[in-house]
Amino acid sequence: MKEPVHHVNRSFRLLKALTFTSLLGSFIVSGLMGYLLVRQDKEAKVYVISESGTFPALEQDPRKVSPHEARQHIKTFMQLMFAHDAGTFQPHMEAALHLIDDHNGRRIYQDFLRGEVPENYVRYRSYTTLTVDSIQVDLSNRPFRGQVFARQWVHVDEQQELLPIGARFSLEKVYRTAANPFGLMIRDFDFILYEPQNTEQP
Repeated sequence: MKEPVHHVNRSFRLLKALTFTSLLGSFIVSGLMGYLLVRQDKEAKVYVISESGTFPALEQDPRKVSPHEARQHIKTFMQLMFAHDAGTFQPHMEAALHLIDDHNGRRIYQDFLRGEVPENYVRYRSYTTLTVDSIQVDLSNRPFRGQVFARQWVHVDEQQELLPIGARFSLEKVYRTAANPFGLMIRDFDFILYEPQNTEQP
C-alpha cells in the first residue's frame, strides 16, 4: 500500500516541479517579449510631413541640444528675418518662418508689411544688413531661454542708418527637417532695449 502512495507523492512532486518550471519559463518569456516590444516602440520611426517633404524621425528624440546648435539656429533666424533687399525679402521671410512659431513669426512679418518694407526697398533702392553681436542661451532648464543682440543697418544710396535689435526668446526642441536643420523652434520672441557701444559698421 505504501508503494503506490510513494509513487503518487513522487508524481505529485514531479508535477509541481514541472508546473513551477513552466510558470517560471512563461514569466521569463513574457518579460523578454515585453522588453523587446518597449524597445521596438522607442525606436519606432515616425514621419514628419512639412511643406519641404516627408522626413523620418525618432518618436522619442534622445538628442541633446548643444550651445553651438542653439546659437546657429538663432543666428540663421536673425540673418533671414532682418537682412534682405527687394529680391530676397520674400524668400528670406518664408525661410525664417520655419524657425519661429507661427504667432511670433507672423507678427514680425506683418509689421514689415505695415511699414511697407518691401515697397521701400524698390522705391528707394535700399537694403538691410545685419551683424549679430551676441547670443546668450541657457540650456540648463526647459524651455531653453536666451537673448540676442544685433545691429541692423539700413542702406539708402550712400547713407547708412543703424537700428539696434535686442530680443529675448525661448527655444523648444522639434523634429529636424530640411527647412529646420537644427530641430529647434523659437517662441516668446520679444524685443528689448539694446544700446550698442560700437556703432561702426563692420
